[in-house]
Amino acid sequence: FLNLERTRDIVSALNGYKILILGNHDRSRGRSWWLKAGFNEVSEYPIVYKDFFFLSHEPMYMNKHMPYVNVHGHIHGQKYEGNNHFNICVEHWDYTPLSFSQITDRVVVKE
Repeated sequence: FLNLERTRDIVSALNGYKILILGNHDRSRGRSWWLKAGFNEVSEYPIVYKDFFFLSHEPMYMNKHMPYVNVHGHIHGQKYEGNNHFNICVEHWDYTPLSFSQITDRVVVKE
């Protein structure tokens, strides 16, 4: 909800390669605005990462036979976690970004 300059300041303070998966409040600005704000990639759709993580803005339907863990945000008031979901909504993590190693340490890997 900030202007481009302030958003760019925040994004530039984050480490690493930054991918934004557009959510309900992000779409009105369009991909080019977010790229100008400093994201390396902007996706309108969920993406598969490292053949195991299904990254999306909000939780997606995942049945027990799917080989993915859905890493998502959007759900602010509750954890909404299970064997197939991991909620990274900032309110649950003290407004601190998580690394993928932190996520994989908490995810139950099915073999």
